[in-house]
Amino acid sequence: MIDNRLNLLTLTPKQIEALRLLTSDDKTRVQLEGGSRSGKSHVICAWILLRAANYAGSAHLVARFVRAKAEKTIWMQTLLPMAKLLQDQGACKINLSEMRIDFVNGSYVLVDGLEPSRIDGVLGAGYSTIFVNECNENGWGAIEQLFSRLTQTAEREDGKRIVPKFITDLNPTAKNSWHYNLFHLKIDPRDMRPRPDAEKIVSLHFHPRDNLANLADGYIETLESGGEDCQRRFLRGEYGSFEGL
Repeated sequence: MIDNRLNLLTLTPKQIEALRLLTSDDKTRVQLEGGSRSGKSHVICAWILLRAANYAGSAHLVARFVRAKAEKTIWMQTLLPMAKLLQDQGACKINLSEMRIDFVNGSYVLVDGLEPSRIDGVLGAGYSTIFVNECNENGWGAIEQLFSRLTQTAEREDGKRIVPKFITDLNPTAKNSWHYNLFHLKIDPRDMRPRPDAEKIVSLHFHPRDNLANLADGYIETLESGGEDCQRRFLRGEYGSFEGL
């Protein structure tokens, strides 16, 4: 099996804590939340790439609401640099035009958008992993549909079957949001009833200070100089009573 010896990411202590949740068979709905540039999406993307490399024939979706934003952010800034390291080792090939990473073992990672013009195509396939980056951009209806696409199965070399997982990250917004209800209150955002899978749902909070080694000098100070709404969301990474920025 391929592991982090490929050096996809030098993990911070907080990212190591997140990796334990991501790899746990007992947690199938995982949200990494908190301040800006705190290392949330990096550890998720590294885990997805290694998951694809280890489970032959598996399919993994990385999505934002708008495909163009997904290309400029999660693809260009995070996934693509990591995938190039794997490609250099002969583990995969990168399709730039389709934002797709095809592994030699038959697995693939696809980056796409969830806007109305694209979501039907996204829902036409089954996946072992679905990661919704900046999940607050999406309504609960689209998220519910994505849950139904966690249908793809695969096995590792040692015979262990992959556990389908739904992953999100965000800078928190308001407490009346679907993601606060789901990941903190463990209730269904549609009918507000307790989720039957509550024990499988977990969230982990990040702060930019957790990622100091990878931040530009002065970045924390820049966030600290912002207004209260800005600091709440992008520095402290806290949910508020009402929508802020």
